[in-house]
Amino acid sequence: MAPEHFDPNRRISFLTDIFALGSTMYRMLTGKYPFNSKNTARQILRQQAVPVNELRPEISQDIAAVVNRAMAKHEKERYQSAAEFAREIETVFDRLYPGSALLDNTTNYMD
Repeated sequence: MAPEHFDPNRRISFLTDIFALGSTMYRMLTGKYPFNSKNTARQILRQQAVPVNELRPEISQDIAAVVNRAMAKHEKERYQSAAEFAREIETVFDRLYPGSALLDNTTNYMD
């Protein structure tokens, strides 16, 4: 759950979904949840998850940065749209795996 779920002064929005997708990516990449079950709400509000590439050193810093930004505590620090998030993932994969066509071009399904 995103930090805004635990703060009555914050609004739930599509940016909450971006946090959730970042958390899902974290779990897929590391095999671990970003926060443990003890005081989860407090952790989500106040602590950063252990960096992806600290748990899995073979994960590129670029991929870790995408996950970190998606899971930013404050909405203004996250990707501001699903299209922006998708384009960044595509950019990182194109840089890491040039010419591989691992991902469809986001212009085919976004914007």
